[in-house]
Amino acid sequence: MLRMRSSKVVRPQVRGQAASLFGTTTPKKSFRSKSRVNTSTSGSSVVDTLRGSKPGTSHTIVTPSGRPFWKPIGCNNPLTPLFPGVSLPTSVSVVKPKKRPITKEELREARLRAMARHQEQQKQQQLQRHTTKDVAQTELQNLLRAIHRSKPRSSTDTATNATSTIPEDPKEKAAFGYFTKLIGMNAAQGDMAEAHRLYTQMKSEGLPPSAATLTLLIEGALRAEDEQKIAHYLAEIKKHEIAALLPDLNRRSAPITGDRASLDPRVSIQIATTFPKVPDSDLTNSLRELPPSASLPALTKVQMDLEAGVADKTVKEYQELVEDLRSVGLGANLMRHRLIYQWFVPLRNAIEKEQEAVSSKTSKNIGKQVYGPYLRTLSPEKLAVLTINVVLSRVLADLEGEPVVKLLSRIYTAVHNELVNSKPGKVTKNKSGESSSDEWPAAVRAHVASLLLKLLIDTAKVEHSDSLNYDVVSGKIATSMELAFVHSIRIVNGRKQGFVRVTPEFVDNVTAQGVRDALFDSRMLPMVVPPVPWTKTNRGGYLTDTAQKSIMRYKGSNIQAQVLKNNSYDLHQVYKSLNYLSNIPWVINPFIRETVEQAWENGGGIADLPPRINLPVPSIDPIVPQDKTFWTERWKAKHTNRNYHSLRCNAVLQLQVAHELRNHSFYFPHNLDFRGRAYPIPPHLNQMGNDMCRGLLKFAAVKPLGDRGLHWLKIQLSNVYGNDKVPFDERVAFTEKHMEQIKDSVDNPLAGQRWWLGADSPWQCLAVSKELVDALRSSSPEHYLSGLPVHQDGSCNGLQHYAALGGDVLGAAQVNLAPSERPQDVYLGVVGLVNKRIQADAQAGKKIAISLLGKVDRKVIKQTVMTSVYGVTLIGAKAQIASQLTDKKLLPENEIQGASLYLAIATLDSIKEMFSGARSIMKWLAECASTISKQNKPVAWTTPLGLPVVQPYRNYKLKTVKTLLQEVNLAETTDDLPVATNRQRSAFPPNYVHSLDATHMMMTSLACAEKGLTFAAVHDSFWTHPSTVDTMNMVLREKFVELHTQPLLQDLHQQLQRDHPTLPFSPVPPRGDFDLHQVLKSEYFFQ
Repeated sequence: MLRMRSSKVVRPQVRGQAASLFGTTTPKKSFRSKSRVNTSTSGSSVVDTLRGSKPGTSHTIVTPSGRPFWKPIGCNNPLTPLFPGVSLPTSVSVVKPKKRPITKEELREARLRAMARHQEQQKQQQLQRHTTKDVAQTELQNLLRAIHRSKPRSSTDTATNATSTIPEDPKEKAAFGYFTKLIGMNAAQGDMAEAHRLYTQMKSEGLPPSAATLTLLIEGALRAEDEQKIAHYLAEIKKHEIAALLPDLNRRSAPITGDRASLDPRVSIQIATTFPKVPDSDLTNSLRELPPSASLPALTKVQMDLEAGVADKTVKEYQELVEDLRSVGLGANLMRHRLIYQWFVPLRNAIEKEQEAVSSKTSKNIGKQVYGPYLRTLSPEKLAVLTINVVLSRVLADLEGEPVVKLLSRIYTAVHNELVNSKPGKVTKNKSGESSSDEWPAAVRAHVASLLLKLLIDTAKVEHSDSLNYDVVSGKIATSMELAFVHSIRIVNGRKQGFVRVTPEFVDNVTAQGVRDALFDSRMLPMVVPPVPWTKTNRGGYLTDTAQKSIMRYKGSNIQAQVLKNNSYDLHQVYKSLNYLSNIPWVINPFIRETVEQAWENGGGIADLPPRINLPVPSIDPIVPQDKTFWTERWKAKHTNRNYHSLRCNAVLQLQVAHELRNHSFYFPHNLDFRGRAYPIPPHLNQMGNDMCRGLLKFAAVKPLGDRGLHWLKIQLSNVYGNDKVPFDERVAFTEKHMEQIKDSVDNPLAGQRWWLGADSPWQCLAVSKELVDALRSSSPEHYLSGLPVHQDGSCNGLQHYAALGGDVLGAAQVNLAPSERPQDVYLGVVGLVNKRIQADAQAGKKIAISLLGKVDRKVIKQTVMTSVYGVTLIGAKAQIASQLTDKKLLPENEIQGASLYLAIATLDSIKEMFSGARSIMKWLAECASTISKQNKPVAWTTPLGLPVVQPYRNYKLKTVKTLLQEVNLAETTDDLPVATNRQRSAFPPNYVHSLDATHMMMTSLACAEKGLTFAAVHDSFWTHPSTVDTMNMVLREKFVELHTQPLLQDLHQQLQRDHPTLPFSPVPPRGDFDLHQVLKSEYFFQ
């Protein structure tokens, strides 16, 4: 209705059609009108005011929202269509109010009010929870008194060992519900003592627990990490015959059977994602159950099982899980896969449906017709297993998400490798139209992999339940099925990039065991039997064809693979060296393993073990505005926690492998990169790993220390502690000086003084300390049997090879090719030349040199000197030095760029002065590569041991493919693409030198094998027993001299000229005067 409030200010309240036209605001005065109509009120006041106005009067209609009235064309009065038949003024103006800016004080008051409302809501919720809990307890006591009055309880009424069912009596059923609700509430709030008391009272009242009750109790015990309570409740599940509880439970999973029938997984126990205290796994049960003295045939059988086709084994395992679920429900043996098995059948069915769709002749989708034959290369069961395993292994390693492009690449690699292993041979298409094991086109890879990934995202779901949301009447916990993975688009470096991450619901449900299993591949474990000798490029290493069977990691270069298989190359020496390295037996150091596991159980965070608990992330205060420092600290905390998660995954895998192999000797099969450098194939635990990995490893063969073994153990301890730039006698004195701390470290590694934690390599320091103390405490240290490796490392080995090639006298002395009383430090040598230049420029009055006086040390220029071997540019050197100046805060920010450029030029000039021959060789190699690559040909050469090397660098063109998931930019990896001229040029010098250091290592390994030494290597770090260090030192020097007395550069020049007879190559730079035979007398050449 319309009503009048004022003759001057009219406030209409228009409903229906007019209601959408009005709003509320502050009225604005019109300079022309004497009457102001406010539309916040409505009624006849509008009509009366306008009808009674004098002719020519102008009215202002104040619209609170500021929105214009709707009016017919040609009508100046916006109210005319609202009041038909009423004589209204012909002109009514609409005033839109100006918005007044909000002041800081008003904003602060608004925030305070919002905070107060939030606190009040939290208080009310907490009060409601307590009220609910108190009410539930009161109601429960009333029910129990009523039950006792109606049916007096005798001692025989307590049926704690009877089959558990929900009572039929209404009062008992209600009491049962209140008991379960209270148990769930207390368990969720961490009050396990009260929850257990209620559980005991529940049984004493003759109300046997249900599966829901025990599930709530186990959830609480898991959160409290109360292993004793967990074991007790699991025993109660068995005691109360869990099968009888099935009808009482709510369905807790989506249908997973092949015929889509609904299925109860019986009981689901949510376990928080905490990393385990002690690694344990049932992946290698056969290995764990094998006695340490098992025969070779028994070990061979175990090794074959470990290498068995993981996809076939997992498919069979998942199918058996489904059958188990159909018959007896979820047993203890299924806990490991309690989430993953739910995904297997839905994903398999979805893939099977897609395979049927792409094979249909009536399909009009051109894309499906193209990639369809490839999708049918493997069974849907195998494709499902491979997709689940690949995605889980990546997204669990980084909870922030994995880029879609990387996931697609890994899914394709897994599918293709399985196809190659299961269907060896090369055909393009068979009669049925199925694709072969050849490399697939890039677009097909993207389509197939994205289809599998999308199907997994759509079908993988996890159960999400709220322990507090318990229905007393139905006796059920409210649950829902939520997605396990989420696909999202983020802006990374200004470009859109797709990511897949796990959802919080999945994180809440997955177990630590599931994390390890998802990241674990038993095919890539160290071998428990000697590897198969390499006799061909595709025959050697692991026993079966399901694991890595290529001698080289090709980096996508088919030319390299074809050249390597050419029978014109004699790879006999290469095979022999790899076989010797692969056949060195290793064992786990029990002292280090137990100490690491104890440190991990205590929470980690020492040595290179990451902490098991994340850093606290600063919370956002809605009242107080946050400054830049707050957001920086918040970002750092989140970034550090992401890194911690990745490090924890690696630590868990390393500990798991060590735990599995603790009672057996094992072997690391080796293969090569494209430059000829040898690498162990097992990825998680090997001698090239971090400090903890190296500390965990010992040679299986033990040898008496002899006369010099104790001496080298003391030097090794000084080296790993970080005291490695002094003469050997001073290193021995350092160890003897700290003998009391060393003994304390061995006797109380975690509870004592913990001196070993101050070492550069703490776990290796502790391992050497243990070996040294045990030897000294033995009756005869000379006869003590030691299996600990002692390392001898090259002194900036790349520059050593360059100095030997160029004959640089000054450079050779700086990298210890020449004898000296004290070990030389090339970084100190370069920084000495740099400081001389700074002093000279400062005396000449150069401001930037004056500001740098006394501030440039070894650390500032170390990275630039190291990367000079790899052809670092002036821009790269400037960035490296600027980073060091910034970290050390040596100069004001506005001076860093100029100072870093000055130092970069000075450092590179000093290196040229010190290694004049090396720089000329680098330049010559780069020119040769540029000449070859300009002809669209890759640079190729043969190492002194006969290994052919082809640089794989090409200008890959990105191709955008629109898949079911997102658009994917793909790089074609074929040898038909043009070579990358700049990359071929810049990479040739370092790659050539790497092929030389690989050759030196192989020559040394072959000579050590002939002398009966145990030998292992990490590129330019050579390992052997303490008693044989002197012999190995003599051998490695002899082999270095033998290698470089060959005309290496002349042979390379002839080879390039032979392969490219029409191209002009510059002559080899002249060599300096350094005598290579001085290396034989250099005590610190390797140290």
